[in-house]
Amino acid sequence: MSRQILVVVQGGSATGKTTLVKKLSTDLELYALTKDNFKEMMYDVLGIPKDREESTLYGLAATKALYAAADTFLDAQEGVIIESAFNKKFALEDIHQLILGKNVQLLQIHVTASPEVRLQRYNDRILSGERHKGHPDGVGAYTIESFSSDGLKYGKLDIDDTVEVDTDNFDDSDYAKLLSSMKTMIGDINEATN
Repeated sequence: MSRQILVVVQGGSATGKTTLVKKLSTDLELYALTKDNFKEMMYDVLGIPKDREESTLYGLAATKALYAAADTFLDAQEGVIIESAFNKKFALEDIHQLILGKNVQLLQIHVTASPEVRLQRYNDRILSGERHKGHPDGVGAYTIESFSSDGLKYGKLDIDDTVEVDTDNFDDSDYAKLLSSMKTMIGDINEATN
């Protein structure tokens, strides 16, 4: 049985995770699953949450859907990237449960950016209209202070094979280095299983 790849892309809001995953999915030929895609499908079908508590329930359901979909891909012997601002309190146990009994190599890309850059990106995204209207946030919902303190909740997970990515001034050459590192790690895994 060949070893499957599960890449966990972790980091707080507006660090650049989704943008990175779109490119990596194509370049690494891995399926990509993002928590926000599941949440937004729920908004479209079930309606917009009426309050923060209901939004949290949508988030929990979206996370369960993300893991269930990843499980299906891994069972089909397909590599997959999963992306979210995973809550450190629960994520590692959930991820280990996902790969239990499977021949899976776990990799992490931990994405960070300065609070100032994150706030600017976040507000730009809201003002652009790209953010799905179901998300219970808007301009002013986050501050530099909130982005400065969320590392405890959405920080790096305890996964041995981790690549750190700071996206403050991330350009094409930085992406090329990341892609090369990921291809090397995946190549080493494939070589070890043959």
